[in-house]
Amino acid sequence: MRGFGGLLRGSVRRDLGPLLVSGLGIMVGVAALVFFLRLGLGAKEHIFEDLMGQLPVGTLELKAEKGTALLGFLTGSKAQGMGPTIAAPHLEELRGLPAVKTVHERLRVDFPMIAWGLQKELRLPKPMAVDVFASGLPEAYVAKDVSEGYEFVDPGKGKPIPVLVSKRLVAMANSALAATLRIELTPKLISGLTYNVQLGRSFMTGSRKDPRARVVTCQVVGVSDRATTLGFSVPAAVAARWNEEFGRPARPVETAWVELTEPQRMGEVVTAARALGVAVDESQRMVAVALDAALAILLLVAGVLLSLAAMIIAQTFYARVALRRAEYALYRALGAKRSTVIAVVLAEAAGVGLVCGVLGVALALGLGGWVESQALLAAAELPLAPTALLSEPLLPAAVGVVVAVGFAVLGAARPAIQAATADPAQGLGL
Repeated sequence: MRGFGGLLRGSVRRDLGPLLVSGLGIMVGVAALVFFLRLGLGAKEHIFEDLMGQLPVGTLELKAEKGTALLGFLTGSKAQGMGPTIAAPHLEELRGLPAVKTVHERLRVDFPMIAWGLQKELRLPKPMAVDVFASGLPEAYVAKDVSEGYEFVDPGKGKPIPVLVSKRLVAMANSALAATLRIELTPKLISGLTYNVQLGRSFMTGSRKDPRARVVTCQVVGVSDRATTLGFSVPAAVAARWNEEFGRPARPVETAWVELTEPQRMGEVVTAARALGVAVDESQRMVAVALDAALAILLLVAGVLLSLAAMIIAQTFYARVALRRAEYALYRALGAKRSTVIAVVLAEAAGVGLVCGVLGVALALGLGGWVESQALLAAAELPLAPTALLSEPLLPAAVGVVVAVGFAVLGAARPAIQAATADPAQGLGL
């Protein structure tokens, strides 16, 4: 071991400069790898999952084939209500498929309403009342989204109605009110807030006040990916009760989430749904595929850079082996084992990889921090702005260092074998 250490120290001391220069490619490749990895993982975490919401594996989202809730809302069509819905017989047929485990329905609250309040809590300059949409969610399906200490059940008439608000709506509020609030709204922070809703009234359509219109108090009890974005969601029992109160069908289904018995059977359920005229919302899957494809391309670019760097290291070590042929032959003649010579050459390469890997990670972290701050500053005025773009650096940094050492050793492997297998007599000119 002492002899190995002496050989390694002497070898590195003589050629430290050329070794580090040969590792510059590793440094650039690792910097690209770490930056692209943080960008791809961060985009999935902070943009796709936080802002869009991600469906669990093996779950489909179904919607009515055509139209939106705005259609009936703007036209005032009593026959169509607030827009198209999924027919109950179609859902029953889907429930009967062997591939379907269960179906969760989101009911539409099928009449207009306005909401106001939270002026003091949100530090608004003046009172505001806006048209909103509402929906009814299955209580058990969203139980995990309810904040601790609150319940998401029908409390009955005359009591505050528990509501869930959309994660996207909270993100929009954080972006729009950042300068006013100077704090970030979180589920824990907004749970317990109350506001007023007038059922059966709309500013947008200019409709006359419905004689059945009344004011209810709503209390936020949590944040959910399944809640209506431009409004709120109430327990399904409340939605059904309100619809009946205003002369609408009790359970108009605007969205349904289908849980599959096995994720690989998704194709047959999609085919059956489309045959019934029910649309399958594939926007989340398409965005996820696009993000994965972009990440794969970026990692491929980093891989090409690292491969080129490995080739440069290989050329450098081939040249070093040729120049030091007599030295390696002398080591062998003095009793050094082939494995010792190979270990010396590979240890040099590993040291180069480690140093250049750490430098590459540092470069990626510095560049990534600057790019993220500039991007977030530019996106601050958007109605739906992310709070971060890059993932946490620990895992990508560790991957970067390991890959740097691996590619450096890979590049030096053949030269190391060549140095160890050379004939000592030939190397010494005997």
